[in-house]
Amino acid sequence: MTLTKTTETKYVILQETSEEEFESWMYFIKLNGNEKNLMHLKTQLDQVEWKIYEGFSTFDLDLDHVVSEQTAKEMIKVELNVYFHRKFDGVLKRIDFGYKEKDNNKKKIKRVFIKLGYGMIDKYIDQEDISDDEEGSDACSGDDNNSSYTVSSTDETDDDDDGEEEEEEEEEEEKGGEGGGREGGEEVLQGMVLPESLSKQIATEFVQTKNKSKKKKV
Repeated sequence: MTLTKTTETKYVILQETSEEEFESWMYFIKLNGNEKNLMHLKTQLDQVEWKIYEGFSTFDLDLDHVVSEQTAKEMIKVELNVYFHRKFDGVLKRIDFGYKEKDNNKKKIKRVFIKLGYGMIDKYIDQEDISDDEEGSDACSGDDNNSSYTVSSTDETDDDDDGEEEEEEEEEEEKGGEGGGREGGEEVLQGMVLPESLSKQIATEFVQTKNKSKKKKV
């Protein structure tokens, strides 16, 4: 695929679809002067078989159909999502996701998400065009969009992460269950841990009191 250079200002669209938010966001990236790095980004995204995984986003970059600056400016005013579409007029930096030979498909998706998830394309291109409707709105600020989410780039776990977490939770539940009964000569009474001798004394007094009340009724 080759991008034809043009003197007319054009934009390509990078779309992010969020599994968590159930929304798709369009990032209009200026084509002029960014052809090489857009091609590199497209080549990397095409190496992934995109599927929806919990907590991740999918990405698609369309280089075949460019749009005009007027269209891009109009689209960032459209109110369809919680977050607005965005438009960038700056120079796009080279983006490398650092795929490894051992990476499975989900791991590649995670690497892309760590770099670009929740609008972090703004880390690689500047000069965002903020529409008049968006100025002063917290919901539309690129910084605010990212501030609510924390993505760890040091997590190297694979598809069996969920299974390990479930096993740890089960172990904790078992320990909690054992603590709820008698342990080390003590037992739990109404949320308090009492010595065994004291708990027996309380139980004896309770039985005696109950027997007395029965005799009075008779």
